[in-house]
Amino acid sequence: MSDTTSQTTKLRANNFTYTGSSGKIFLIWLTNLLLMIPTLGIYRFWAKTRLRKYKIGNLSLAKDPFEYSGTGMELFIGFLKIIPIILMLMLPLIMMSVNPGNWIWPALYTLSLLVILYFVQVAKYASARYISNRIKWRGIR
Repeated sequence: MSDTTSQTTKLRANNFTYTGSSGKIFLIWLTNLLLMIPTLGIYRFWAKTRLRKYKIGNLSLAKDPFEYSGTGMELFIGFLKIIPIILMLMLPLIMMSVNPGNWIWPALYTLSLLVILYFVQVAKYASARYISNRIKWRGIR
């Protein structure tokens, strides 16, 4: 029998590392809270962006950090686009509370709830898609 040399491949684990601190996250959260109060919650979109930038920016793979390139204005514009849809879906619910005796309102109420549940799932998907499209690693999305 002849000795055949077999190639062995060493697997190197590219570990994820997180260098952020909970104290810094708390300060970001506290600052965001103090800015959301006078703006009646409108600053929420920029607050989410600020926290995501910190958390994702301190996450690295193979010693190269990730980067979050989303903006608060993008989130705010997306929210403004969805308001008319939310109002249309809530209209049957509001009308049923105003005029509960009509037979059509329970059917519209049920249909409206089903459509709302559908749009909740669509919103979750869109949110995950938005976040994943705004994360870069080594310049790659």
